[in-house]
Amino acid sequence: MKDLLVLFFISISHLTNAQSNLIQNPSFETLDFCLNECNIIESGYLTIANNWVTPDYLGSPDIYSPCNFPLDTIYQDEPACLTAYAPNHYGGFQYARTGVNYAGFFCDYFFRSTKRPIEGILLREFLSTHFNSLVKNKRYCFSSFINSYSGFFSYDSLNIYYIYSATKKLGVLFSSKKPSFSVEYESSIPNPTITLSLEDPNEFIADTVNWIKLEQSFIADSAYEYLSIGNFTPRDESFYNIYTNYPDINNDPNFEISASYYFLDDISLYEINDISITTPKTQLYPNQSTWLYASTKLDEIEWFVNDTLTSLSNADSILVQPQQTTTYYIKSLQCRHTSWDSIIIEVLPEPLLPVEVKIVNNLNDKVFNIQYTGDFRPLLTAAIFNTVGQIVKTITFSESIEVPIEYLASGVYFCRISSQGIPILTERVVKVR
Repeated sequence: MKDLLVLFFISISHLTNAQSNLIQNPSFETLDFCLNECNIIESGYLTIANNWVTPDYLGSPDIYSPCNFPLDTIYQDEPACLTAYAPNHYGGFQYARTGVNYAGFFCDYFFRSTKRPIEGILLREFLSTHFNSLVKNKRYCFSSFINSYSGFFSYDSLNIYYIYSATKKLGVLFSSKKPSFSVEYESSIPNPTITLSLEDPNEFIADTVNWIKLEQSFIADSAYEYLSIGNFTPRDESFYNIYTNYPDINNDPNFEISASYYFLDDISLYEINDISITTPKTQLYPNQSTWLYASTKLDEIEWFVNDTLTSLSNADSILVQPQQTTTYYIKSLQCRHTSWDSIIIEVLPEPLLPVEVKIVNNLNDKVFNIQYTGDFRPLLTAAIFNTVGQIVKTITFSESIEVPIEYLASGVYFCRISSQGIPILTERVVKVR
């Protein structure tokens, strides 16, 4: 019963730290309508995905979906939009990471020879969405899965060539008001709240096959309600890399201007907390053991012991059996944010008295039992204290007794039995209601 109770409280701890995505329609599965003519794609500030708009009236980010080319249009000769069909469209061939829909946007246009953006109007697109406001000074994690378009084009009858490009970072702007800015001129582009890059920020985001997860944590300095995703990098800092199998690209004037374009899917925003350790026991006798649990499921976990920082495990929980008072540490990585916690497990001296006493916590809301048997029964003291060390009741006894706890608030308590200051037994007591 005790083990089941421990698991129950640990599971409650995990539930209270569960990740809850604040983004509505995170994978663009809910559409306001399907496209039947490509010339109405994302006009103005709207997109066809519910709760997703563009903050730039000149931009036209795309929502790719099978519904943009329903099969019955083949037989009924009705209009359809093949360029926004999924999975095969003008940007190549790509399945959604989850569901069937995903989004896409232009990152920039640039000169192939210099790998720098084109002067004049910034040809960039952004996607924005609204969510429940963040809590100021709380830490959050933003993540999105990114994929670069493959840019296939047929150059001759024997070969199919591709050309595409990639940048090193994208950005996310959080705002308290509905975003509205024009990318017609560079000076109108705000600075992003966070930037998204690969683990090595010097690498280009260039994978055209796999969906790559980009994430970053941040502390909300305002009650933000909107976010915008796109390329916020200033022109003089923008740099792109070209990927192609076309051997004569340097001599072909048709490909002096290139574009960088990305697909988006499974966007999430959720609160994260620093790691903490929970355990059913912080005091043990020699040869006793206890479990240490991480407070929540994290990307990476590592346990250490004492100041030597000797690595113990990478699991969510560990069983420890210290023979002397020991400090255990846990290091966690969540959304590129590292946090630490520690706990001291005290090893008590062996009980000096050969008494036969045990605590029976039967989950009764009114009493728990202390069973005292054997021929040698000196007068004992039982101190009941709460989880912060405050003693709430002290009793003395020389035989088995029922200890009333109906006046205590629901929660976890500890009962320490001793004789003239010599510890004999410490057990946890739970008041269930």
